[in-house]
Amino acid sequence: MKGCWSTLLFIALVLFSCDNYNDISTSQSDSFVKNYTINQNNAGTGVCKLSDGGYALLGNTESVARGTDICLMITDEFGNSIQKAKIIGTAKNDRGYCIKQSPDGGFIILGSRQDETDDDLDVYLIRTDRLGDTLWTRSFDERNKADEGLWFDTDDNGNIMMVGYTTNTIQQAWHFLVDQHGDTVNSYESKELGTIPTNEARYVKRFNDGWLVAGTLDNIPLWLITNDYRFEINYVSDRYANEKANSVTLLDDNTYLVCGTVSDGTGGSDVLLIKIKKVISDKIQYERVWQRSFSNPGNDKGTCILTQDNQIHILSTLSNGDKSSIISIITTDLDGENPQYKSFGGSSLMKSSNFEFTEDGGFIISGTNERNFKSSLMMIKTKTGGDL
Repeated sequence: MKGCWSTLLFIALVLFSCDNYNDISTSQSDSFVKNYTINQNNAGTGVCKLSDGGYALLGNTESVARGTDICLMITDEFGNSIQKAKIIGTAKNDRGYCIKQSPDGGFIILGSRQDETDDDLDVYLIRTDRLGDTLWTRSFDERNKADEGLWFDTDDNGNIMMVGYTTNTIQQAWHFLVDQHGDTVNSYESKELGTIPTNEARYVKRFNDGWLVAGTLDNIPLWLITNDYRFEINYVSDRYANEKANSVTLLDDNTYLVCGTVSDGTGGSDVLLIKIKKVISDKIQYERVWQRSFSNPGNDKGTCILTQDNQIHILSTLSNGDKSSIISIITTDLDGENPQYKSFGGSSLMKSSNFEFTEDGGFIISGTNERNFKSSLMMIKTKTGGDL
């Protein structure tokens, strides 16, 4: 829907605001916008709710002395940091992309590390305690070039399914299963998929008897890996090269929703929403029920998707002119119709990464805020429906 910015909220007053543990107001308990600046260049990549209240914000921070490091902010329920940011990394460039809280109260972080000898990127898995102090790390050097872990999920046994990409002569989508200690499960071997460049697995979600994966494989915007750890790959029958899947969720046992991006035909991109259904015949297949795109001039991206109470919520980054972008939650009905926009920003480059529901029915959002050649990690908590 072009020009649908009636709900745009300008929050320039809080851009790059200082995090103050004592700065708590009544309204802040319902919603807040927080920016965290560690070095000049920072990026927020993930967020998770804590079992005992508060949030953990994952990001990357860049300094002249150390290059890029993974950073972890642990906050109270108001978004105020309760301790100094934890810096995790080696002597070269390390990045974190996905974080979840483990059953013991600590954290699991997935990303990449740069090898100190040959400068190649390796998949990097980190386990910390509740305070963010590192308990152990594992690195996975798959193809001796660029390998990164982009997302993970866990099963009931605590096993960790990691997805991302690995690079040799071409970039291939990658997935690998390890146990809760980072060790290989039952001699399971990592898998690389794809025959042309620019393949990647962006997102994985545990469901029923297997794993649901979204990404790009030989210009295919989605594939499904089912049957638990036997990994039969089931493709969606109709797929298009101008689409990219970034996140996927279950609507019911046989229906899935995918969000991502699609080319708008003019050099830009629109937010994409696809409904896919399992068809059971002689062989399980998946078909596209419908697709919706949400357009705005420029490059727009759907980054994460959630469903609740007969509504679909898509976290997005939307263009707002040549030099700025906004974070937006697009809410539709279960047919992908009647979109409503709740947007944040307007005078800077804001980028979304992921979001979760909060206990009071709102959202907790992670992202990045860039202005005047400086960038901060950003965390936004909304009220029910996405209002500030």
